[in-house]
Amino acid sequence: MPKPPVLYVVTAAVTSAGVVLTVASYLTAMRSTPSSPFESWSSSLLLELGAGIIQAVILFFLLDQLFGRRDRVQERLRQSTERNEDRAVRREELQVQCLSELRQAVTVEARQVIVEKMRRLDLSRGADFAGFDLSKLNLTGCDLREARFVRASLIDTNLREALLGGADFSQSFLLRVDVSHCEAQSTCFRRCEGAEVNFQGTCLQRASFELSQFPRSIFDGADLRLARLDRARLEGSSLVNTNLRDAGLSGADLSGARLVNADLSPDGLQGTVLSTTTVLPSGSYWRRDSEKAGETP
Repeated sequence: MPKPPVLYVVTAAVTSAGVVLTVASYLTAMRSTPSSPFESWSSSLLLELGAGIIQAVILFFLLDQLFGRRDRVQERLRQSTERNEDRAVRREELQVQCLSELRQAVTVEARQVIVEKMRRLDLSRGADFAGFDLSKLNLTGCDLREARFVRASLIDTNLREALLGGADFSQSFLLRVDVSHCEAQSTCFRRCEGAEVNFQGTCLQRASFELSQFPRSIFDGADLRLARLDRARLEGSSLVNTNLRDAGLSGADLSGARLVNADLSPDGLQGTVLSTTTVLPSGSYWRRDSEKAGETP
């Protein structure tokens, strides 16, 4: 890479200034002491000029190293950026190819092979599985953050310990799916249909379950703080030791649900649909007559 013009300008300016100051100082000295021999003045002048030139060369070398280092750093940054861009383009191409193969695969075994390939190449994050049939696949521990599962079908699918933060399962069908011990903050399950889904021990902070149907599902030990479950149908579900602090439960159907030791806001069950088979956090059954609460039917 060519050296910047400022390098030559600075070196030339310093050298010129040094020569001018050296000559001027010697001319002034000669006028003040005219009796001094000319040979001694000339030899001294040559020595001073030589020293100035040597200093200029050293300065040039230092500036050259400084600008050269800067140029090398910039070149490495440029090459790194280009490599990252190429890698991103290649990753996107591989992801599209794998998704196409997954859509065309007929058997569960063939789909599982493609899923393992995506896991190995780290292609599952942000993937678009919209409309896919992912039934009976083992996605344990997969990085599926920000992936799209809109209108997908998941029957007997294993998502245990998967990373699902920001994933979108809107309008999907989930039956007997294992979503236990996952990281699923801000995940969207809006308008989903299904049953017997296992969310045990999963972090579901700020997740959205609005208008979804998950009867007979397990939420034991799950973290549902600030989650939205408005008008969700959770009949017969288990929410034992579930954290529901500041969760939205307006219109949620908790008929027959078990809420033993659930952590609720003071008005957490206000506006929810309960039944005489709903077990409250205290372990008692719900009754319309609050004085009868706690009696077993």
